[in-house]
Amino acid sequence: MSYQRGASAEPNSPEPQALIGRVLLEKGDYLRAIVAYRRLVELSPQNPEAFYELGVALRGRDRTDEAIATFEQALTLYQQQNNAEGVAKTEEALDELR
Repeated sequence: MSYQRGASAEPNSPEPQALIGRVLLEKGDYLRAIVAYRRLVELSPQNPEAFYELGVALRGRDRTDEAIATFEQALTLYQQQNNAEGVAKTEEALDELR
């Protein structure tokens, strides 16, 4: 897959990693999406969207406690960045899990 080649060519670049995670999430391949988003979080620890998407992937694997913790990290980052839209969607995801 071309997106995987891009990520292997630039292993420390968050953009290809985000693309891989998005494609895997859309395919419902939650396990591999978790791996991709965990790498993205390592590369971009202040990126709330990375944490949010990781939470979505974890929720897809019924890893509820981990998903909640990850969504809470996303929420904190969205709040720090004054991103009202991100805060709203993350609070909604948390409400669904609690």
